[in-house]
Amino acid sequence: MAGAGTKPADRSKKCSLTVRIGVPTNVTFAVSAVDHRGYAHLEAGATAVHAARYHVTGQGAPALTEHPMRGYLDDNWQVTDAVTGEPAYVPCGKDRKLDIDTELRVSADNRAPASMITMDATDAAVTSTYRLLWKSC
Repeated sequence: MAGAGTKPADRSKKCSLTVRIGVPTNVTFAVSAVDHRGYAHLEAGATAVHAARYHVTGQGAPALTEHPMRGYLDDNWQVTDAVTGEPAYVPCGKDRKLDIDTELRVSADNRAPASMITMDATDAAVTSTYRLLWKSC
């Protein structure tokens, strides 16, 4: 949240998690896309950003995406982070960890009415969908 009555610490929230993905010896996978959704109420002049970073252990540099939003907005939002180019498959039969970091940031004048962004939509469901590509080795 940002704007009148909010604290500086309210302007940015981060979430980090690690998912261990176990695979059979004759299978490999790659992340193909991720869908995030939520709700935003942004007053005129306010901005928000949904940022995400994905990294599979041992698979090079992390992928970072940012999706800016501008006020006035009072609605659910959804963004898709799609992998472009050739999928980065992990070595066959290797369990890997997928690190996922998400961040929501809001900017607004301190005298303006409060603006906010959340990772849950008006139906109160927190939903992020991770799509993986699987193939035999």
